[in-house]
Amino acid sequence: MYPNTAKEKWFSEEQYAEILDNLVIVCVDTLVKDRSGKILLGKRQKFPIKDWWIFGGRMFAHENYSAASKRGLTRELGFIPHNEPSMIGYYDLVWEIREEPPQKNGCHVVLAAMEYILSPEDQLSINVNNEHSYLGWFSRGELESMSLHPTLVKIINDSWALHLTQEEVFPHSPKPSRYRLPFKKSLA
Repeated sequence: MYPNTAKEKWFSEEQYAEILDNLVIVCVDTLVKDRSGKILLGKRQKFPIKDWWIFGGRMFAHENYSAASKRGLTRELGFIPHNEPSMIGYYDLVWEIREEPPQKNGCHVVLAAMEYILSPEDQLSINVNNEHSYLGWFSRGELESMSLHPTLVKIINDSWALHLTQEEVFPHSPKPSRYRLPFKKSLA
């Protein structure tokens, strides 16, 4: 369904290094949740971040965010998504180091973060690929006690915020009058 881009090489190593040195790259990474709210993270083995992170990669020309998210999930987790991902937000990252030489040049990425709620069928089909040494499911309490990259913490918090009710956001505010529009539970 999606091209196996891990084996395709569209640019020489030198050309790609020049691209990373001179252009901002757009990536679509996806926060994966199960129906109970636990979050799946992968322990990455490659730069720019060798740590816990979400799943995805570079966006292709003429590809929309949903297609890029699904392609990334298929490539990194080995399943074909059955549901549509939803947008969390956009994040600007300047990495000091990258996998491609010269590593010390780093790279600049605009990250579109998506959220994907796993169906039971999806969850049974997950397989780790060679980009991750480990996959782990984490509850909110476990995530709050972990040392995670600040942008990952922001993505997770923004995801949780999308699902808050008015009472959770403004616990001491008066109830809306009959003339006010009701607050929507989900902004997605």
